Parts: sequence; C-alpha cells; structure tokens
Amino acid sequence: MSEITRPSSQSSTVNTLSAVLEQRKELNAEALKFTQSLSEKDFKGIDFSESLTTFSDFGKEVGQLSVSITETTHGDKPCFRIHADSNGSIDGIPCGTSVTAFVSKQLETIEQQHHEYLKLSNHPIDKRTIISRQDEYCVIDLFVKQGEKVTKHSKRYRSDAVKGVMCEGSNLLLLRLLARKGNLVDELTFPSFDSEINLCHTTYKMLNNQTEKICGQSFEVLCVERTLFTSQDDVMTWRFFLTRSGHLARRLQIGSPVLMIASQIPQSAETDEVHTRPVFPMQPLNWEEDMEMRSKYEDRKSELVADHETYLRAHPEICDLIRDYTQFILTRKPDDVLPFTADYFGAFGPQREEKQDLPVEQNA
Repeated sequence: MSEITRPSSQSSTVNTLSAVLEQRKELNAEALKFTQSLSEKDFKGIDFSESLTTFSDFGKEVGQLSVSITETTHGDKPCFRIHADSNGSIDGIPCGTSVTAFVSKQLETIEQQHHEYLKLSNHPIDKRTIISRQDEYCVIDLFVKQGEKVTKHSKRYRSDAVKGVMCEGSNLLLLRLLARKGNLVDELTFPSFDSEINLCHTTYKMLNNQTEKICGQSFEVLCVERTLFTSQDDVMTWRFFLTRSGHLARRLQIGSPVLMIASQIPQSAETDEVHTRPVFPMQPLNWEEDMEMRSKYEDRKSELVADHETYLRAHPEICDLIRDYTQFILTRKPDDVLPFTADYFGAFGPQREEKQDLPVEQNA
C-alpha cells in the first residue's frame, strides 16, 4: 500500500528503462506459473486482520496501518475482500490512504477503490481511483481534488491486455501467499498501474531471511522486495518482512521517512500461556483525538461508502426511482407530503385483485 510520498532517488538511475518497459507489462513465465499453482490449500487461513504502527525516522509514533482480508463473493464469484487503511502524518502534515478491493483466487482484481489524501494547509490534495470490470474492459477512473478544483481522468484497457494486473489490494493478498509458500526462486513480473493510471509493471523477489522482533519476541521472517517501474521512468521500492503465517512484521518504502512495525504478536504465533487480565480505570473518551479510534472510524466509513456504491452500481434503477419521485413531488407540491409519498410508492407494491361477482346465466 503506497503513501503520498516522493519517488526514491533510484529514479536517477533508470533513464535506460524506457526501451524495455513495453516488453515487461505482461506476466512473465514465473508469475504465470505461480498464479496457476495456487490451490485451495494455499488460501486456507489467509483471511485475518492485522495492524502496524507507523514511526518517523526519529522514532516518533505518527500513525497506524490496518489490513484485513475476508473471504466473500462478488456477484456469484468467490473472492476475497481486502481492506487496508493508513492514517498519520509526515513532517506534521496529515495524510492517509485506504484501499477496498475484491480480488479473485486467481489474483484478478474485480473491483477496487483507492483513496489518498494530503492535508496541506493551503492546498489540500485528495485522490480517488476506482477500478472496475465492464464487459471485456478494465475501466479506471481517477478523481483528483486540489483545493476546490476537481479533475477526472478515465482510461480503459481490454481485459486480455491487463491479464494478471497487480493492484494495491491484490498486492496485499499476493504478499501473504508468497510468505506462506516461501518457495519463490525467480523474480515475478506483473503488469500494474502507476499513480497516473498508466499501464506499467511491478516485480517481486525474495531477499535473505532474517530474524525480526515483534513485541520482544523473535520470529524468522521472509523479506519480499516489490519494485514498481512507472511510465515516467520512476522507480519505487518497498520491502515487506513477513512471518511464515503471512503476518507483516515490518514494512518500509525506500526513500520514505516512515517505518511500519507490527503492533502485536501474530495470533497464530501466540503461546497458550494464560495471562492475568489487567484492569484499566475508565478514561474520558474523545474519539476524534484518539488516533486508533479515528482510524477505525475512517476504516468503517470507507467500508460502508464502498459497499453502498457497489450496491447502487448493481441496481441503477434506485437512482432513477428517486429522481422520478423528486421531480414528481416538486411538480405537484402537496401540502401533506407523507400521504402523497405513501400513495406514490404504493403504486409499486403488489396489487391485490378484487374478486368480482359474475352474473349467473339463467337457462330459459
């Protein structure tokens, strides 16, 4: 999951990438082999929630990252719902990003909403990217709000041209699979989209295993390095340190001033030792100033908005119905709105047929 940060200094070393970018916007043989090797066993127990605490390069806590993956369906298709939310501040500037995605067990993104914001005092920036599947196309809409100005950019790609495209949501699912399988030898290359919704590519490779401490307890972790090669020849690199169960122990972006560290021991790695439950006195609650509660609020808010928007897209007749009702009531301007509304919508209910007594024919 990316933050709104500047690309790393690696961009100065990639002037020769342009000639090869076009050749690497498809799954390479290793990535195709990996996705085809996935079975139901690989997905067992992969749906769990976790959280990491964000620290500045001075060791100050500046935010949190929460990630949840749940098994569900989209339409009639089995898939995973992936939600990630990161809120905090960089150099005192509030910023954050959230992702809600539906991803199939073939790692295909069915639908995704990606929201980013940077609250500059005189020029706030808000970006929202929506990816959806429409017939044989993958459609991407990018909305950018700078101050009071809103711009929209849209692109669509044929589905076969972006087969296996790796987006922010599917990236989180892939990382857990890589950690649990733990047998990645060759570099994986997937098509992807950069922040300007241009087609580019991203790579994954395993680095050396190492030991990481989570809440004072040592764990062996795998390091997965993800590199995104944008269409502007910029390079952005992330390193993810994951336990064998797929839990994130640490996450960093090269060139970013923040570091994310797991805030609790992974549930699958906890011991059966019984601890005395501490008693905490009740404290006055101000959820707007509590970073964790505000993060949960924003998380739930994003979930509901995404869920409602998905439902409305699946049932466009709702908007038509409301629009017709509004126009009708403004035209008639009834004094008593409630009976008028009941009569209007009552016409859409089941109609009861009244039985009529038919005349009996008399035989002469």
